Amino acid sequence: MAFNLSWAGAPLPDFSDHEEDSADDAQLDNGSGSEADDGQYRGDYDGNSTGEIDDTFATSHAQSKGKGKGKKKSIKESGTAAVPKKLTLDPDTYDARLIELKRQGFTDEQVSQKLKDEGRIQYEAKTVGSRWMRLKKLLMQQEDERLDDELSDWHEGEDDQLNAIAKAVAPKFDHQIQLLEQRRWHEISLHLANKLGQRKYTGKACRERVEAVKNGTALPPIEQAKNAEERRRMRDERIAANKKARQNARDEQRAKEQRAQARAEAKKRDLAEATRKKIDDALQKRSDKETAERIKEERRINKEKEKQHKAAVEARFLAEKQWIAKRKQAEEDLYKELTGYNMGGKKPGRMRKGKDGYEEEEEEAEASDVYDSEEEDIIDLINDDDTDEEDAPGISDNDDDLAFFEPQPPAEEEDTTTTPKPRKLSTLLAPRAGHIPAPVTKTTLLNPRSILTDAELERLLFYRSLPRRGPSETHAEVVARLAANDETLKSDELSQLLMHLSEKSKGKKFEKISRLREADARECDAGQMGVRSTDLEFVRRYEGYSGEFAGLVREIVEEEGQMVE
Repeated sequence: MAFNLSWAGAPLPDFSDHEEDSADDAQLDNGSGSEADDGQYRGDYDGNSTGEIDDTFATSHAQSKGKGKGKKKSIKESGTAAVPKKLTLDPDTYDARLIELKRQGFTDEQVSQKLKDEGRIQYEAKTVGSRWMRLKKLLMQQEDERLDDELSDWHEGEDDQLNAIAKAVAPKFDHQIQLLEQRRWHEISLHLANKLGQRKYTGKACRERVEAVKNGTALPPIEQAKNAEERRRMRDERIAANKKARQNARDEQRAKEQRAQARAEAKKRDLAEATRKKIDDALQKRSDKETAERIKEERRINKEKEKQHKAAVEARFLAEKQWIAKRKQAEEDLYKELTGYNMGGKKPGRMRKGKDGYEEEEEEAEASDVYDSEEEDIIDLINDDDTDEEDAPGISDNDDDLAFFEPQPPAEEEDTTTTPKPRKLSTLLAPRAGHIPAPVTKTTLLNPRSILTDAELERLLFYRSLPRRGPSETHAEVVARLAANDETLKSDELSQLLMHLSEKSKGKKFEKISRLREADARECDAGQMGVRSTDLEFVRRYEGYSGEFAGLVREIVEEEGQMVE
């Protein structure tokens, strides 16, 4: 074998020493070409490959596969292969009956059972289904033959429909046709390499050369080229164009992958964002639920505290009343022991046993009953009061102080006067019908009763047989109404009220009114803590100093400052 230098500078093999192949060897079989492929892939480039397997090779191959498997049963020489029955459309065959039943709408299971009942061949349901599919193809072929034989002329408008359908169906088979073309030219290139002794041309090059030869645009062989330099330049351009095309394809593929990756990352981010939002919503919902539960628990605790506070106030009030009653009883006993007369100037009456088991006079027992009924009325008032018991404006109650509260006796009076027989408070004053509003002034704002809480004002209205507080009536208006009621009382009525409060009942009317207001202020919670209506801190916090009375705060502060100077 000798090598010649071509125009491209690459060595090419010279097959002049080989025998020329005959023209008959260049003809290809009309088969699938798989046999030639087998020969090609086995490296048979001598052109004598037939693609057939020798019987000796097949026998030895079967024996080699059967080694070590002595338990495997051998095929009986007299056995026949299980092949499907040939399809036929004759009316006297089982297939005709099967077609008839399927066209009537029977299922595969029903057709199988029907054939068995009629004594025909026993087909399983699966066999009926597969055989019916093959029979339908045969029926379609028969129908196509009949239509071709009876072909009629095309009618108006059918060409447009045909073209539209052809365009719609063509993409479905274009890819398959392209793959078949590639496979075809690939096999052509393999057969050409088998004839030439080496592979020099691809399937694409073979297709382009054949089309160029048919069209008359093919370049002459390199041996017949007149300008070798021009052919070399064309070859270089072709190589460069192919490289550029491959690079562009790689770039496009890379860009496509990057776009796909970007879409995947965006989808991943969206999923993460949706998950984060879902988690945030769940956390927010749980937080809202915890907040609602906390508020509910706080309300329950506050309600319980209010209930305890109300019970403490009630207990303290009853303790004070009991202490006052015991003190009065002790005074009467001492007076009776010293003088032999009761405090009303009468001789003692007959004795009877009271509720607590001690003996007491009938008049004293009646007074005790009056006090008991009065306490029951007060308890009913506290329990029936729908309004929440609030602190006095600017004053905050401390529940711990109530826990250790012990009622203290009021200051001893300098002037001891005869105390008449106690009577029920509601009998001391004549009931005042109607709700007469009183104007709020600077004097009423500085009234000692301004430090009383709403509940304490309600009790005071009840004691005085006055109408209860209206829904729109303010704290300052209630104080003003009580002050106005003080002015309407008679001197003896004021004396009775002062006596029930263990206060001095003598003096002028304005002195009694002032003493009564001071006594009411001392008996309230804020008064026992030393709060007074003229205190600057209370004045700044009191709700009555609002609106047109807002300027009074500054005046009171200035007056207080001048007094200090």
